[in-house]
Amino acid sequence: MQSLIASFGGTLAVIRSQGDTAWPLATFSSIMAIIVLIALGRLRYQGRVRA
Repeated sequence: MQSLIASFGGTLAVIRSQGDTAWPLATFSSIMAIIVLIALGRLRYQGRVRA
């Protein structure tokens, strides 16, 4: 499921910005990293993950 979401989001990012440069990949990678950090922070706050 995660790969489906990632591939769909990445494809949309490339199509939306025409894919002429590396910016779609850089933007998509940065956004996904931020989402992961936010999710991890929420899990730690709820006490479900220990560092």
